[in-house]
Amino acid sequence: MLQPLSSPIIAAINHLLASQSWARARLVPYAGEAIRLQIGATVIDVAVSAEGTLLPAQDLPSAVTIAVPLALLPRLLARDPQARREVSVTGNVGLAADLEYLFGHLRWDVEADLSRVVGDIAAHRLTQVGAAAARLPGEVASSLARSTRQFLTDEQSLVARADEVAGYVAEVDHLRDDAERLAKRVALLDATRVSRS
Repeated sequence: MLQPLSSPIIAAINHLLASQSWARARLVPYAGEAIRLQIGATVIDVAVSAEGTLLPAQDLPSAVTIAVPLALLPRLLARDPQARREVSVTGNVGLAADLEYLFGHLRWDVEADLSRVVGDIAAHRLTQVGAAAARLPGEVASSLARSTRQFLTDEQSLVARADEVAGYVAEVDHLRDDAERLAKRVALLDATRVSRS
């Protein structure tokens, strides 16, 4: 029995594979092999077709099992390399390596799909807006960090600026050297006084 999510997931992956013949060619040697994908409590069983696409698995033993904790899914979709290390993969090492490669290199050509619906120019502009929106959280965080640093160092003087810290360290080093020279002079004068008496 198919899980409710398996049909849309298989369709989405096959859509990506349809436009990238190199990816299908990489899967063709595994035709007939079954892959079990566990995302949290959801289990999706798929098989590799002779064309290098995916289809629902029909009671085949899994050649590879990929277990993804549900909390890890957003980081994986953002292509976080650390998150990929937390995925559990067991079974056929060759198939697992090729699936890992495909995950790292398959890209959705959003602009090409949008152009079929809204036209080339609108698709290009929508893609640019989407890319700008995706960059926005990072830019906001960077701007906030810069503003906070400037406020704390220049406005409120709660944190010392780098040049002030460097000047302070230089003054402390100079004072330490002066104190060592003074201590040597005192020791020398003391030794001279003792030798005279």
